[in-house]
Amino acid sequence: MPSTWRTGGRLRSADGRRNGPAGDDTSEDEPGGSGLLRWFWPGVFVLATVIIGVMVGREGFGVVSGALSAGVLAVAGAAWRQDQLPRRQQLITLGIALPAAVLAAFTAHLAESTQQVDVYRDTTLDGARTVVLAPNAPARLKVGSRPAKDHLEVQVYATDTRTDIASCVDVGALEFSGPSLKQRTRTVDLNPDGVTRIVLDLAPSAEVSLDVRLVEADAACGVELQLAGARFV
Repeated sequence: MPSTWRTGGRLRSADGRRNGPAGDDTSEDEPGGSGLLRWFWPGVFVLATVIIGVMVGREGFGVVSGALSAGVLAVAGAAWRQDQLPRRQQLITLGIALPAAVLAAFTAHLAESTQQVDVYRDTTLDGARTVVLAPNAPARLKVGSRPAKDHLEVQVYATDTRTDIASCVDVGALEFSGPSLKQRTRTVDLNPDGVTRIVLDLAPSAEVSLDVRLVEADAACGVELQLAGARFV
């Protein structure tokens, strides 16, 4: 009788499917696992994309960035499980993850943008509300609130610290500088008749921290600067 040789693996038929006992087909087109276990990793990817969508949306990068970041994770996850998950199950996972990421990012972004923040309360000059500026000696303007819009409006009240010389407020100006600004520097003349209003064009950043200098004034000048208001506009 002719002998039968086994090679250690299941034989494949002409259509590429493995031959074996009935019900033992483990081809790539069939789902691996059963019941809830089969959906464990797809569920993990969906949850991860939603979490990333929330985080990116809260950071202020917007709905599109949140969805793209979450989608990249979902695609990578599906590709990683390609040898164990059928194509149909991968498509279902992506079909759930991407809309969920968009919704999560939009919801988080909307919640952050509508939240009322007291920017003035979180703004300081060298850690206080009032600071004395000498010419070209910087003070630090810092906002503790996360930027909600592209511009910061600051209102300050300036008074002379010396009365034995001509008014420094009349001739002086404030120079704002730092990486938090789009143009890096912004100079505004002081208003001698009241509050000086400054609108600063912000660069994308998680915080606002700027240097403020008194410029265009005599070296003997001194100006007391009092913070009168701050808000994102």
